[in-house]
Amino acid sequence: MSGQPAARITDSVVKGKIVTGSLTVLIGSQGGLACSVCQGGITVSSPVNPQLGAKVLLGAQDLDFALPSAALPVAWQRQYSSYVNPEHGAACGLLGHGWHLLQELSIRLQDEATLLLDASGRVITFDQPLVPGGQLHSASEDIWLLRGGSTEPDGGTAPWAANPRWSHVEQALVRNPQAILAVSGDGDTLWGFGPAPGEPVDGPWRLMAQIDRFGRRQLYHYSDGTTPEAGHSASKDPIPAGRLVSLSDGTGRRYRLLHQRIHGGKDAQGLNGLWGADDGWRVTGVDLTQDPLQPLSTPIALVRYGYSSAGDLITVHDRAGQLVREFEWDHHRISAHRHASGPWHRYRYESAQPGARVIEHSNQEGLSYRFDYLAQPPGPDGQPRAATRVSDSLDRIETYYFEGAAGLSRLIAHHKADGSRWLQSYDSFGRLASRTDPLGRSVHLRRDGQGRLIGVQLPDGRSTQQEHDEATGRLLASTDPAGATTRYEYDAWGRLIQITQADGSTERYHYPDPQEAPLTCDSPRRIEDAQGGSKQLAWSDAGQLLSYTDCSGHSTHYHYDRWGALIEVDNALGQRQRHQRDGQGRIVASELPNGQIERYHYDSAGHLTRIEPAQPAGTSSETQTADSSIHLRYDLWGRLVQRTHGGLTLAFEYDSAGRLLRLVNENGAQSRFAWDALDRLVQEEGFDQRLQRYRWDAAGQLMEATDGNAAQQSSSHYRWDEGGRLVERQLPATPHAPAQTHRYEWDAAGRLTAASVWQHTGENTAENTIQLQSRIALERDALGRITAEVQQLYRPGKDGNGAADQIEYEHRIAHTLDPLGARQHSQLQGLGEIAWLTYGSGHVHGLQLNGASLIDFERDNLHREVRRSLHPPTSAADAHNPLQVQRQWDSLGRLTALGTTGLQSMEGRDHLVQPLIGQILGRRYHYDSLGQLVAIEQAGAPG
Repeated sequence: MSGQPAARITDSVVKGKIVTGSLTVLIGSQGGLACSVCQGGITVSSPVNPQLGAKVLLGAQDLDFALPSAALPVAWQRQYSSYVNPEHGAACGLLGHGWHLLQELSIRLQDEATLLLDASGRVITFDQPLVPGGQLHSASEDIWLLRGGSTEPDGGTAPWAANPRWSHVEQALVRNPQAILAVSGDGDTLWGFGPAPGEPVDGPWRLMAQIDRFGRRQLYHYSDGTTPEAGHSASKDPIPAGRLVSLSDGTGRRYRLLHQRIHGGKDAQGLNGLWGADDGWRVTGVDLTQDPLQPLSTPIALVRYGYSSAGDLITVHDRAGQLVREFEWDHHRISAHRHASGPWHRYRYESAQPGARVIEHSNQEGLSYRFDYLAQPPGPDGQPRAATRVSDSLDRIETYYFEGAAGLSRLIAHHKADGSRWLQSYDSFGRLASRTDPLGRSVHLRRDGQGRLIGVQLPDGRSTQQEHDEATGRLLASTDPAGATTRYEYDAWGRLIQITQADGSTERYHYPDPQEAPLTCDSPRRIEDAQGGSKQLAWSDAGQLLSYTDCSGHSTHYHYDRWGALIEVDNALGQRQRHQRDGQGRIVASELPNGQIERYHYDSAGHLTRIEPAQPAGTSSETQTADSSIHLRYDLWGRLVQRTHGGLTLAFEYDSAGRLLRLVNENGAQSRFAWDALDRLVQEEGFDQRLQRYRWDAAGQLMEATDGNAAQQSSSHYRWDEGGRLVERQLPATPHAPAQTHRYEWDAAGRLTAASVWQHTGENTAENTIQLQSRIALERDALGRITAEVQQLYRPGKDGNGAADQIEYEHRIAHTLDPLGARQHSQLQGLGEIAWLTYGSGHVHGLQLNGASLIDFERDNLHREVRRSLHPPTSAADAHNPLQVQRQWDSLGRLTALGTTGLQSMEGRDHLVQPLIGQILGRRYHYDSLGQLVAIEQAGAPG
């Protein structure tokens, strides 16, 4: 029994079979185990996995395309790893050795085991066969394998389907023994596998579909051995059976893979044939051939791949035909790569054999690294251990310590370059159980039998709790350290429909019927807040927000291009902004709501190099003066090194680690920076030679900040509690004030509850020489919102022992909040009550003092203030002639005019006041093409 539920489905019992089981109690062995840890778990530099010694690639630079879709979008992500498992070897994939695509998942059924080949090239081995109707589980990988059909002679329904967790699985799959489902997490997405056409019966089961809870599908199609090459009509060779030739996403877009035979094929190579057999076929590109959202006249090339004669990937071109990736190879392993025209990253391995580890890594105009793999004795329980020491060209050394075999190997200690040590522990399934920082503070994680997080205990004893639905695994409740619980409710489709806060207030989500809107049925159309207000949302079939209508009925509309990039926004005032993009999706021009156009220019590496500020529509870029443009220059790594505008230049200088060393301003003055071994700022020398120094503790908390040079230097000290919260800040004496200590108090949830100032009465800063000077205390509701505050000032104590004589001044303010947290009333001690008049989500439109109108606000559809009326309390006559301040805004959101009306006549009063009145009667504000305020014009002043 490998990781099965304690009451295992299909186990025979008296009078029948078990049809449901506890999914939180697992028995037997570890279940499915991976041949290695995830290659992207721990990485160094550009990047290398020090645990495996593998060169890996898995970031955004290797995401070739991802079109938006409301349902199951296709993300074409290349992943690379030089790791080769000595038992299973390395198969040659669609893009050659070392490369893996999410779409290359497969399953192999054996007499005594079941193998899942994942998207990173790992093999996850289940030590049992997967029979019709059976299920297998991997606790360490959080994966279930479910096979349709039944072991009964006449077939039937898979017993696992009786469990509520799999209630959304279609009956056609439940009854089909030729269907295997892989499920992880909450089970919302199923990965369906089956035999591919034209392949042997005992061959791999290919990924045939992804299916979500609503039945929406991403489908995969394979060659049956007779499919001709797409795009290579001269070739007579059909594409081999089992190779992916097309797929479709949840919206119905279709993608076609272009295949080409690069060489004649090779048998397994390397030591023990660890380089798998290579038939010489490669994917050379992917085209978009069908798009129901924006129909095509001809296919669109999304990506193109170039290969060496040995079949190794050497170039990647994007949809605009631009070269975005280059690779160099050594024995089918990446020896160098770069992005666009960026720096080259180079690697050297310990041998020429498959799976050899990286021992040196260098970056062009950057750091170099060395990797030493250190043998370690087994742990106390016999578990294998290993260590990797990483040294860089700045003489920094970090050491990683690992424990566990194969896929259960985990990082247990990390010794950093400053000598600090971080520790981690895990449960028997390799799931994180605790983490200890260099100060000895530990965070403990509690999990249920399914591995779901049910609680966290913090270093100071505080804890949080989570509750999950037993059947679906969905989060039902979350309790913070202060005991406040937030609850979550879902509908039958698993969609979140209500959040209930600790104070009982609720937020509700309303969705369309899946039958009426199958593509957008999991996106809310209406959100009802705790006060009953509603926000309306409209979504496209691409899953993008088309319009948003706030609680006041004001709408903003959004428009996108085929690739999902924003191209137009229409706000609630009808003002429109448009973006023009190039073939790579970069904004090259923006038409602002006032008709002005701002233009952008890029270099071959994709860096923004010139900005032409907004100019009136119809004005050509040639007529714009050179000085009005902003010029930007970058180093090889894409870091800004120079910004020039109007003949003035700002320059930046970096070290080999990419840290800012020197900043030169427009006047030629310099500011310098220094960093510690962990890249924390330790010194800053300002333009005026002012020195500021910083000292950190082993956990990265600021301990001391020093200002000034050796002759005149002052230091502030900081103290933190076990939970990492600032509890004290000690400020030095100055010529104008004595030394002070500021203290902070927090509640269990980590929210500030009080702050106090203690004044030192003498040069000695011992505890008995300080006295309480002032204190502010905050009261909060169950949601942590401030409902009251008390401010206190104290008289100095007479005995000098630190005790305050008495409170000299106290002021209390109490607030009543509406369900959204906006203030409704404020009780001001000795002054009365302020009433806050709001609308929508809390926008203030008026204030009243003790029932009398004090201030009224008028706002536009963007909720900006356009008129403020102040009602003087002096006389009834004045009440009919309030003081008004009017504001005008331009279409770019800048304040353009401010006018004041209702001022009493100043006739007969001091003539010196007249100019002051004139200055606030009216003002106009003027801006340059960069939006900077350049002039303030008086308007309406007496002549």
